[in-house]
Amino acid sequence: MTERLLLYVLIILFMIFYHEYVTLSIAENKSNAYRFDPNIKFKL
Repeated sequence: MTERLLLYVLIILFMIFYHEYVTLSIAENKSNAYRFDPNIKFKL
């Protein structure tokens, strides 16, 4: 049970960091206004 819970936490953290990385990569090709848009984190 503990190992499975830890695995879920690691997967969630990986997904969050991966989404942040993709978001920043996309933002590099956009304007600064798009990069600092507070709603960007909620866009998939």
